Amino acid sequence: MLLQLGRQATRGVALTAHGYDYNAGDAEHFDRLRAKVKPLLDKLNYDQVVVRTNAKVIAHGVQSYALRLAGAAALFSGLFERALFAADFSTEQDMLAVPWGLNHVTNRYFRTDDFVMEPRCEDVTRAEKVALLARDDTALAALSFCPDRAVAPRNCGRCKKCIRTKVMFMAETGALPPIFEDMSFHPGYVRTLFAAGRKEEAFFVDLYQRARAAGTLARVPGLAEQFAKRYGETKRQQAVRSFSKTAGELRGRVPAPVRRAVRRALGLSRR
Repeated sequence: MLLQLGRQATRGVALTAHGYDYNAGDAEHFDRLRAKVKPLLDKLNYDQVVVRTNAKVIAHGVQSYALRLAGAAALFSGLFERALFAADFSTEQDMLAVPWGLNHVTNRYFRTDDFVMEPRCEDVTRAEKVALLARDDTALAALSFCPDRAVAPRNCGRCKKCIRTKVMFMAETGALPPIFEDMSFHPGYVRTLFAAGRKEEAFFVDLYQRARAAGTLARVPGLAEQFAKRYGETKRQQAVRSFSKTAGELRGRVPAPVRRAVRRALGLSRR
């Protein structure tokens, strides 16, 4: 979102909430995060403002995430008329990810009479974000997404989130940027990475579709095979589709008893 907004002509303000991803008492790792993103904010002409809060203790869980974010932003309603934030998923991906605390249904309600929190990049998927970030070395150096707080704000390169990001970088650019502690890449990643959860399915389908359209499926061994395994037709589905097509062409020329017998053989009729 910051890259798309570009360098600000007038010094902007970037709000970071301390107490959500980083526990409110973990000042050491949070300060490292601030130092990590400072070069990017300087490049784009932003000051960084921090709100430290224990709101997570009161309103916890993924469904309250956006409300906590809106609450932190609303503290500045006396100085600003609006705050911008990046959407988590594209509109299509929301259909798989919901219920989720940051989505296109609830985003429109973060407003009062004198302050509004507006979403941006609502049509940009995770894989597209990776492709955009890969073009800017300063943005790459600022990336911190690893959930391992013992490592953060560095990225371990071994956890599920790091592996997913590795796969996206490989599909989009054909190489891994030097932002992981473990820079290895294994062909078996794809077979196990997107196995659980609807959000992961949204990422997986987007990744496959973009790689297929760009002709880069070979960059991620097993990606096409895994997609076919999950979403390809089974032999029975192929038989049903073939029979339905043939039956449509031959309808009226094949006696009804014969059609019923074939349907029973395919398991399409109980009679």
